[in-house]
Amino acid sequence: MFLLSRLINIFQLHNPIVHLDSVTITSLETKGVNLTANVDLTFMFDTPYYNNMNASFSDLKVNVWWSGKENVTLAKTDLPPFALTAHNLTTIKSKVTMTGEFNNRTDVINQIVAERGNGSVNIGVSLFGLISLKDGVSEAMKFDFHPVAVKFPPGGKN
Repeated sequence: MFLLSRLINIFQLHNPIVHLDSVTITSLETKGVNLTANVDLTFMFDTPYYNNMNASFSDLKVNVWWSGKENVTLAKTDLPPFALTAHNLTTIKSKVTMTGEFNNRTDVINQIVAERGNGSVNIGVSLFGLISLKDGVSEAMKFDFHPVAVKFPPGGKN
């Protein structure tokens, strides 16, 4: 039994370690039901379990959402595919632009404005896509980071 579980562990694909290293929101503007902002994200990818195997990441999607009373998607973007060698730490940066209109959702805008007035806005970030190893094994991955408190200067908009 030990040998079988050891063999399964050897061939099992391990997800990479992914950290959301930084989040910055700039130019946060609200007018009525309109919300605009730029969100700069930095992810750190690490592959400590991939002995002598390179990993490639594809179909990567990032969602930024507000984690107030309910999870409301604020913006989405795609990341370009990239490869990572074994035992390597890689930084991936992304810019997400919020230009959405929240029809009949002034409650969401008002709550985001209130949070900003208190010094921080709580958001969530989701990262998902596919990871493939050189032997052709692919697996879906998803990482959720929340709540992330993005600080604002007192009385400031950025």
